[in-house]
Amino acid sequence: METQARATDPMTSKLAAVNVNTASCDRDILNYLSENGPANTYVLSQMIERKETTVSSACSRLCREDKIHQHSTAESSETGCDRIVWAFGPDPSGCGSERKMPVRQTGHNKVKFKPFTEAEIEVMGKAAGKYIDIFTTLLNCEIERRLNA
Repeated sequence: METQARATDPMTSKLAAVNVNTASCDRDILNYLSENGPANTYVLSQMIERKETTVSSACSRLCREDKIHQHSTAESSETGCDRIVWAFGPDPSGCGSERKMPVRQTGHNKVKFKPFTEAEIEVMGKAAGKYIDIFTTLLNCEIERRLNA
């Protein structure tokens, strides 16, 4: 099996990736899904007692190898975002690993609104006075207004 470290990862990550027993993890995932039915990465990680990041990489690899497929998506109770629900075997629709989760914007461009200027923050601070809860309310209202603009 190939290692899962990226070319840009530091040497310690590359060494750690070499030490991951992907065959054992793959076998555990395949066994769980075949015996228990569809599950998301979080459930799989809890049931086979592996880190969620390890299980996520393994599921992507197993999907590319057509051993499991993306059954559906379900909202995560932790984040409110969708999680892939994996199922055993090749995709019955024939889509294979082409069907993907919708791309989620991350990083500094995740939320698009005009950043606050120092002057704007100063005005809100003066309006709130010495009460941080009032400042927090003013700031949250302004953020909501900008997001809905």
